Amino acid sequence: MNTEAKFILSAPIMQTGGKIRLKLESVYRCEICNTVYNNRDICLKCELNHLIPTEIKSCRYSPITVNEKGYPNSITIKFNDGSEAIYKRG
Repeated sequence: MNTEAKFILSAPIMQTGGKIRLKLESVYRCEICNTVYNNRDICLKCELNHLIPTEIKSCRYSPITVNEKGYPNSITIKFNDGSEAIYKRG
């Protein structure tokens, strides 16, 4: 254990007369965007709000004379609610 960790651990022990006190805190993390919430219902609302890509519908490319790396210029994505969105390269 490094000295910095020892200092951090020893400070609360000294303040409580040598007794170790630990406080357990529960938090909720959205598994899609990794945002941490204290409230379960808000976290669940966040998770349900995200649209999940289900399919790449199409890609548009430029010829090698314009784009030597071969990455698509745009991609059309279908989401779990049936909607579609086009993402373009900058």
